[in-house]
Amino acid sequence: MSKTRNFAAMSILKDKAFVFGGFKSFDNARREIEVLDLVAERARWELMTAVLPTPRANLAVGPINDREIAILGGKSDMDNSYRDVLILNTVDQSIRVAIEDIGFEYEVRSQ
Repeated sequence: MSKTRNFAAMSILKDKAFVFGGFKSFDNARREIEVLDLVAERARWELMTAVLPTPRANLAVGPINDREIAILGGKSDMDNSYRDVLILNTVDQSIRVAIEDIGFEYEVRSQ
């Protein structure tokens, strides 16, 4: 990757690896998304034009079809967490909100 990242997320889609967010230092998350063409003769990391709407690390990602990746939640620092779902279109490099922050807490009860 061209930038150091801790607690980033990665997804493989077709022949490309996508790396999302991550902390650049303690309590300082990134917005960038990098992509690596896994079959290119001279593979190198490139920044996408799309960026996360907020800096975040500790997020989850996964492909949902042959051109889109879901981005779930994450944290921007130790105090701010996200409970939203975003969709990255890898073709036009756009990000849309699929589910806004659901805004509730749940409690685990023992039986």
